[in-house]
Amino acid sequence: MRPSYSMCWEDSAILTNALRPTHHDRILTIASGGENVFALLLHSPERLVAIDADIGQLMIIRLKIAAIKALPFDAFIRFLGYLPCNDRLLLYQKLVPLLSQKEQLYWDRRPGSIRSGVIHMGRFERYLSFFRRFGLPVILGRKAIRAMLACRSVTEQQVIFRKSWDSARWRLGFSLFFSSLVLKHAARASAQYAHLASEGHSNVFRSRFERMLCTVPVKGNWFLAFILTGSLSPPLIGHPYLDPAAFSVAREKARQIEVVHDDIISFCSRQKPGSFTLCNCSDIFEGMSQQEYENSLQVIAGAIARGGRLCYWNNLVPRNSHPLFSGFTPIKRGMPKVQDRTGFYGSFHVESRSA
Repeated sequence: MRPSYSMCWEDSAILTNALRPTHHDRILTIASGGENVFALLLHSPERLVAIDADIGQLMIIRLKIAAIKALPFDAFIRFLGYLPCNDRLLLYQKLVPLLSQKEQLYWDRRPGSIRSGVIHMGRFERYLSFFRRFGLPVILGRKAIRAMLACRSVTEQQVIFRKSWDSARWRLGFSLFFSSLVLKHAARASAQYAHLASEGHSNVFRSRFERMLCTVPVKGNWFLAFILTGSLSPPLIGHPYLDPAAFSVAREKARQIEVVHDDIISFCSRQKPGSFTLCNCSDIFEGMSQQEYENSLQVIAGAIARGGRLCYWNNLVPRNSHPLFSGFTPIKRGMPKVQDRTGFYGSFHVESRSA
């Protein structure tokens, strides 16, 4: 099964600033593409469980863990696909001894994905590649893209956006490529759209993306660089593993990651009360009804220690109020203001486990 995402599109800076992990914490997190798992690992928690119901996501993170352990930094980033590489299949052979039989069989059947760089194999990343190849050259052109990525200040970004990006062609092109109808068939799981009242949300995504372009510094925004170019140029200071210092820590501590194939709700229902102090639910509530969302919170609460923190993202479906369940209390004060570098999500929520 092809993973939905081969990299995580939720900003690790927002996550770690909200959860404030320490070496005393026991953390449960959705695995996704793995970047936020590694971001949490850098804080040396007492326990770190990466869970996902999608086996493809777990295969991605298992391969990244093996690559971090087996390859030097330069070979690692080239193997994943961030930079060109002609010998990925040979590098893969160095990882095989670190993979289980099931994991090896999964990747042995996908030599094309390894050859192309596994960071590009996710359903969402493949759609971004399609957008870069057939959309961006027509909508913007390479000159406008280079000009934006070369900006040294947010003020410059705003000028470039008004001068070279903000046009009827940009608005129409974005609306076509990022309509809900297209995304749910080509880029994201259709279940995430099950509780939307309507289909017309391309303008919402465009507004978020434009706000990111005009308010978040381009420098250090690897999400934007990958969207526009499909590659990155490490070292990237602050990245969970493309920063050499972070890579070294991840290599030392990678064995501490517990990878679990399960639904997080089912998993939490089997845990002892207070098993975890921090929990990252990603955007799992997006595909749930309001009742399912509140019921899920109740189950998760059973596994979270009193005073522990829960965080999650909302995209298009508002799942941030739970009047029928008071086991979590929203944290509104003292939260650091961190800009979202992805430009995808509508809101981010942090809650504390109450009585």
